[in-house]
Amino acid sequence: MVWINVRGVDINIEGADGSSIYSYWEKQRVKSVRLKDLLDSETEIDMLKMDIDVAENDVILDCGSSLKVVKKIFREYHSYINSIQKL
Repeated sequence: MVWINVRGVDINIEGADGSSIYSYWEKQRVKSVRLKDLLDSETEIDMLKMDIDVAENDVILDCGSSLKVVKKIFREYHSYINSIQKL
């Protein structure tokens, strides 16, 4: 999983295709890579597609100026009722 560090991430696997780090259900640890490190190793990226179920904000904030190598970003956005929107 792409994340803000390489220490791994605790996620809840919700069945068929879904998972989330912001779930209250039982979680399991998966390996992670830091997107910022990957971006810093490139000079140009045509398109970056992000679909990491609610964790996109954390990862984008961690990347900061490293995003300058990305020409286009496609980001899936999730929101929850009664939660502060961070888009």
